[in-house]
Amino acid sequence: MVSNLSAGAEQQSPFDQFRARSLLTWPLLTFLVIGVVTVSVTGSTVSDLGNNTILAFEIEAVYALWIIWQCRRHCISIPQLFGPLPRNPRTWIYVALAVPLVALSTVTVWLRVRVSHFLLPQLGTSFTNWLAYRPQFGHAADVWTVVSLLQGLTLVPVVEELLFRGLLFHRWVRKWGVTRGTLVSSCAFSLMHKDMLGTFVFGLVMALLYMRTRSLMIPIACHALDVALVFMIQGVPRVSTWWNLSLCLPVALPVLLLFLHRHWPGPNSYLPYSLSEKNKEQTDSINRI
Repeated sequence: MVSNLSAGAEQQSPFDQFRARSLLTWPLLTFLVIGVVTVSVTGSTVSDLGNNTILAFEIEAVYALWIIWQCRRHCISIPQLFGPLPRNPRTWIYVALAVPLVALSTVTVWLRVRVSHFLLPQLGTSFTNWLAYRPQFGHAADVWTVVSLLQGLTLVPVVEELLFRGLLFHRWVRKWGVTRGTLVSSCAFSLMHKDMLGTFVFGLVMALLYMRTRSLMIPIACHALDVALVFMIQGVPRVSTWWNLSLCLPVALPVLLLFLHRHWPGPNSYLPYSLSEKNKEQTDSINRI
């Protein structure tokens, strides 16, 4: 059965039984246990956990297991969440949206650094240390840099896109409609990162890419390219701070705002999973004939 966004609440979907709040139960408890074990085994401090490659891998693994469990529990097909691999080369051009997204992120990170310096006298070092910029990747020639980069190019895009654009996006659009569902799923994604403004816009763009292309492969590829660009930028010597606002912002904002305006889905749009379900039903009926 196929459902569009306007009549989604009236027709059955496996996402109607899925409860996003279950993400706050055993995954959260598992993260706390993993954090304690990682600190004790690796000798890290609590402040170092945000940049701990081992902990990051463990967290992504927990998310992956949670996604698989929820899909099996609610009869959600993971291949249908991914959707078909786009065969039109023009579709893959959307992956280039990673460039203005990284440019916007450069601006928001720069602003976060300025805010942290401004708040230092008022709030002390505990909060401002959390706000402070720390490179996502190290550039020392060691195995952990390679492992962190490979993880960021493969595991992180797949797991995060399946979680936020696959499960949570479908659930909240079914529950609240396309506008609120898109905004809430993007907010949830931004709460997982320090750069909340940049990642919120990133989440919006990824959700619309998913709706536009009907394939999760495009957001995953765009996510991976974003990580690769961040890695390359962090290896470039810092230039004067005016570059952040005078170049990145005028280039990034018009492109991203135009994309959001032109591709925001209407009330009669179909969710990607629904279209995959429709194509599967048509294929099954043809095979029966």
